[in-house]
Amino acid sequence: MIDEEVHFVRAVEERFRALRERPLILSPEDLARVVAWHRRGLPLFLVLDTLEEVFREAAERRPPRRPRSLAYCEPAIEEAERSWREALVGRREGSPPAIDAATLARRAEPQLAASAAPRGLAAGVLERLVRDAGGGLPAERVAALQRELVDGCAATLSLDERLALEQDVERLVAPYAGGMPAEVRERTRVALRDRLLRRRFRLPDLTLLALAEGPLPAPGRTPPES
Repeated sequence: MIDEEVHFVRAVEERFRALRERPLILSPEDLARVVAWHRRGLPLFLVLDTLEEVFREAAERRPPRRPRSLAYCEPAIEEAERSWREALVGRREGSPPAIDAATLARRAEPQLAASAAPRGLAAGVLERLVRDAGGGLPAERVAALQRELVDGCAATLSLDERLALEQDVERLVAPYAGGMPAEVRERTRVALRDRLLRRRFRLPDLTLLALAEGPLPAPGRTPPES
């Protein structure tokens, strides 16, 4: 393995170990998965963020679960990769496909209602989605609404809460920061900060809702444990 690949594998292994809360070494099968993710060009922050989400959702199941293998996480990684690549293609082409606003509003409404976002903020975002429901939304518009949700919730935090959030972000970045270019490190910080805020306020990810195909899965539905 080249140095960059070794760093990627170690970072994923360390994060998986921390989430499992027990010592482990990646199995040959899981090692092959991680190497394949790196060779397909997946950014490290995308893999780490998705692992965090998979473990959070597994812990919220009844009964709770703790994935034993990266095979359990692989479908979510592949879905995150698909969404990420679609976003990249849209940026390169300069005219990303419009997202159906009515579908997004329908999907987002129950999740916004169940979130801990300030009522006025959640209602305002939904109102703009409904207002635009007669046509398509550019991907940039969806990203801007997501940014508004996250930043609006962050603004309600006290100074001590904001400092604690930044400390959590730095703690999560620290194991991987040494080998990251500065631009990647900052994107990783932003992605982690957003993830922690989404978790704290139970915010939907509007971008993923917009890119999802077909009906949303029933709450708690996940692949069989591997």
